[in-house]
Amino acid sequence: MRGFYSNADGEEKTIFFRWEKEFGADPESFFNHKPSKLTWCAMEETEIFEINFQKFEELSKRNVGLLKLRIMASKKLLNRMYERLESFILYTPEERFQHLLETRPDLCERIPDKYLASFLGITPVSFSRIKKRLEN
Repeated sequence: MRGFYSNADGEEKTIFFRWEKEFGADPESFFNHKPSKLTWCAMEETEIFEINFQKFEELSKRNVGLLKLRIMASKKLLNRMYERLESFILYTPEERFQHLLETRPDLCERIPDKYLASFLGITPVSFSRIKKRLEN
């Protein structure tokens, strides 16, 4: 799954990807109960489990297992947000791409370059140059 924002010109900015068996949510929606501004797009055949947050919240008050699941999902979401923010502060786009290659090498085969470039915060042309530099 790909989560992205579109600006007034229709340009898409990829915020995150979610892979197999991962929890996905818009942080603003998940934490603040606001409608999501994100657009979600399945990049491959996908099965999605959707639950009403208010009902889930009510159920988790009575079920310790669901409460633990909710806490775990919140922690993962916060950690992923922090890691993403930190990567833009501390690392260059090339370093971010190298990290992606190390942690998820299959993604370059599965995701079109324009979405990877957007995720890294660069243009497709810059992404192409980084890929060529790393191949050499």
